[in-house]
Amino acid sequence: MQLYYKDFNSLSKVKGGFQNFQKEIVNFLHTLNFFELHDGSIQEEVKEINAKVTHVFCEEGGAKSKRAQDELKREFIFKNKKYSNVNCEFHYKLENIDDQKGGEHFKNRIYVGFIKSGKLKKIGIAHIGFHL
Repeated sequence: MQLYYKDFNSLSKVKGGFQNFQKEIVNFLHTLNFFELHDGSIQEEVKEINAKVTHVFCEEGGAKSKRAQDELKREFIFKNKKYSNVNCEFHYKLENIDDQKGGEHFKNRIYVGFIKSGKLKKIGIAHIGFHL
């Protein structure tokens, strides 16, 4: 079971329409749901996840220097416990409509954060939709 950002409540922010990306969204969430986090580096886990998915999963690149320092930090709640300042720069690029090569290019993203606190190891879903 994954965690969701406390203010996450809509898929209406997917440019091009959720219905055109639902297969890839579901496949990516399925991959995350069965991915086991370990005690190693988050960068290694990003590489492992990226190897399992169709499109690019990565940490933020050039836009990082243009953002306010904590702009992609989120708070998650799991079993009545708050996890604050979770870095959610990691994202899956939903740029092409399901099963379509080329064509119109969208900049949709699924932003996630890795929560490792004691025995709890979860991936939190921060945003699904347009590029933040």
